[in-house]
Amino acid sequence: MMLNSREALIISTGNYQDKRLQALRSPARDAEDLARVLADPEIGGYAVTKLIDANSHTLKRKITDLFRDRQRDDSLLLHLSCHGIKDDRGELFFAASDTNKDYLNVDGISAEFVRGEMRKCRARTVVLLLDCCYSGAFIDGTRGDTEVHVVDAFSGSGHGRAVITATNRVEYAWEGDHSSSLGPAASKFTGAVFTGLLTGDADTDKDGYISVTNLYDYVLEKLREEGAKQTPQRSENSQSHMLIARSKHGRDSPGGTTLRQEDSSSQPARPERRRVVHSQQPSSIVGLHEQRALDTYQRAEDLARSLAEPEARAFSMVEVAQELAPLSPRRSASLLDAAEREIVSALPGRARDHALVRFSSLVHREDPGRVMRLTNSVQADGIYIATIFSDVASVTFAEDRKYAYSLFEQAERIAREIRNVSGFTATEQMRAKVESQVALGYIAEKIATVDFERGVRLAIDTANNEENFGERLQKAFYAFQEGDESHPLIDIVKQRAATDLYSALQVANGIKVRATKVIAYAEIAGVVADFDTTRSSDLFLKAQEMARLIVNPSARGEVLGCIVKNMAGTDPEGALRLVDKIKSIDRVFALTHAVEGLAAIAPERAIQMSSSITRSDGRATVLAKAAEAYAPQNPDYAARLFWQAEQALGEPTKQDVTHQLSYLQLRAASALTLCDPAYVETLVDRAENGTQKVEILVRMATEWRKAAEEDSR
Repeated sequence: MMLNSREALIISTGNYQDKRLQALRSPARDAEDLARVLADPEIGGYAVTKLIDANSHTLKRKITDLFRDRQRDDSLLLHLSCHGIKDDRGELFFAASDTNKDYLNVDGISAEFVRGEMRKCRARTVVLLLDCCYSGAFIDGTRGDTEVHVVDAFSGSGHGRAVITATNRVEYAWEGDHSSSLGPAASKFTGAVFTGLLTGDADTDKDGYISVTNLYDYVLEKLREEGAKQTPQRSENSQSHMLIARSKHGRDSPGGTTLRQEDSSSQPARPERRRVVHSQQPSSIVGLHEQRALDTYQRAEDLARSLAEPEARAFSMVEVAQELAPLSPRRSASLLDAAEREIVSALPGRARDHALVRFSSLVHREDPGRVMRLTNSVQADGIYIATIFSDVASVTFAEDRKYAYSLFEQAERIAREIRNVSGFTATEQMRAKVESQVALGYIAEKIATVDFERGVRLAIDTANNEENFGERLQKAFYAFQEGDESHPLIDIVKQRAATDLYSALQVANGIKVRATKVIAYAEIAGVVADFDTTRSSDLFLKAQEMARLIVNPSARGEVLGCIVKNMAGTDPEGALRLVDKIKSIDRVFALTHAVEGLAAIAPERAIQMSSSITRSDGRATVLAKAAEAYAPQNPDYAARLFWQAEQALGEPTKQDVTHQLSYLQLRAASALTLCDPAYVETLVDRAENGTQKVEILVRMATEWRKAAEEDSR
């Protein structure tokens, strides 16, 4: 027996009193077909209500009745087949039989009304099927306008909600093939929904049930097979597998099992594998690339929400939200809301404060207002508060300079106060001093992005106030390269060189510590190489001349290694010659950088030379770079090289090896998503944990999104 509280409301409107709204013949057929399959006790088991050509008052009452006074275990479905209209402000309305386009607020059904009723509903499973597009560009057999995105219009309508639409934002919802016939025919979208449920073919994983994901995948594939010029879209916000119907396939007999949702709290995470078909004609499939991106982001989101640890769950959602934002800002904001709630509700005291600070540092670009609210409410170390204030100041500077400068001043004051503490041991005082200097250096870099001269002054002041800064710089050189404790002036001149080489060189020339100056010149030369190879070569030569004057062999080897690293991308042969001049232990690192640069232009030679690199992570880096070079033309060989790179690292028994392995897999995902997605799917399967799986899925989705953006240009 199926659940008693399964109800469906089918609204179909094809005839309109306002003659500006073209009559539609599909809705009547849509209602009959869909009602039959949803009411079938062996398939949908819904108690179905049909409304055909009803007026707006009736529709609003029935929609309200569908969602009101519900219990948690209720399952509800609303189907709308009609015209969609937008008003002058871009708000979406669904047309009833008595809707007048001049009075949409009076007798239209607004998307906000439907969303509000869904949001208030207590049922944990609500599915909305929309077979409509928007007025403004009618041709025979189509309905709609292309500018309103229905999925976005219903984002944020609550947990346990799913929306499937007939089209994306740039397509029409096509009726059946009856442009010159009298008999009604089902629309392309609802016809595919009906067929998939009736035959059970929508049970794409053959487990005996048809979920929202199953149905969407089936409809999408069906419309492609039929050559329909529309791409359905889906938005789903649930930690459960939202089930719509049973099917004739799979492990369960038609009448043998109650159709309930699989709650993620009692079921293992089950990310669904998607069959990805590569096309050699990306310019013709902008919609397909975008849809693949949305699908993969959805997989990442579903998996992130299912992670066991609250902190991992929250920050995995943040990662999805940040990359999803260009495609769906509202859905991204909803994910950030969910992540914040997760941190606040699930983590205790100090752990919560630390997590909120980390959260704020990640999302300051997306929502600086949220970040300031959170930062002002937590107890955290001054270094973190100061850096967050400077982050927010840099992104709000263009809109409100006065506010941004006040934040910079607060950040600088907090950073200076870090060292002014009493009762500390000598070691603690030294640590406080280092933290203060690091914070001030970071603030200087942020200020320099919007006020170059002021940022440089603070960076110079920071360096001059630190005792033995040059010695510490040399000792911590490789931390500098990774950006952990780099001299603020180095990052500042590197940023400046891309837009104002003259002022960048002025600052570099003013650096007193020779090792720092050499590094600054090398970094500037690396930036300039992208647009002026002659000037870049001159700067590299000057850096080498200054490096020869450094007496300490170890320090000289370190700065020569930095030159090699920056030179390798544009002049790998010159970088290799320079490696021979490095006699210290840093030769190993320099050789790795040089061969890595060579891999981009002569990958096979770099592969051969990789055997001379003694460090396993260095060999892995070179093989990965060669794989990236081969990926567009020979993805199979590239996949093998990535696999060899993983093997070069050895068993991931240590944390650093695990981190390097994860980084390699992300590089592989970036390089091979478009040309060998099947291999990237194996990376998801082999990932060490759920967090890494989410990272790979997000990287895949982002590559599809970038492909869609490139195609649209």
